[in-house]
Amino acid sequence: DLTNCQSHCGNPPSSQCCIELPSTMANTTLLYLKISEGKNLAIKDLSGSSDPFCVVRVDNEDVARTPTVWRNLNPFWGEEYALRLPGSFHNVSVYVYDEDALSQNDPIGKVSLEKNRLLADPRGDEKWYKLSPIRKENRDRKSG
Repeated sequence: DLTNCQSHCGNPPSSQCCIELPSTMANTTLLYLKISEGKNLAIKDLSGSSDPFCVVRVDNEDVARTPTVWRNLNPFWGEEYALRLPGSFHNVSVYVYDEDALSQNDPIGKVSLEKNRLLADPRGDEKWYKLSPIRKENRDRKSG
């Protein structure tokens, strides 16, 4: 049953992505991650919109990708993932990109969650996370 972040977290001010971290991570190397939606994402296309999708990375490895939501600054993905994390992992990040058919995908932003933050609340979490800029070394990676 997919929940609407807006009903739980309220309206985000700008460029944010709602991510739910359910409680099933406690005492395990299995992370259940739900990428619900984005709100007020940056315009990256000349048409005045963006074609956003997300890439999930554990440390530096791409492990999942949402579908692209075409021409939308407030996309709903509703994607759920069960990620097997190695005991040595340091962080889980969600990168948001604008898909471009004729050129390199444009970075919109990212949410990075450190291991200690994920383990700090064994009950899980669901809230809006502000997107941070994607640094140059992450822009050059293949993003979908």
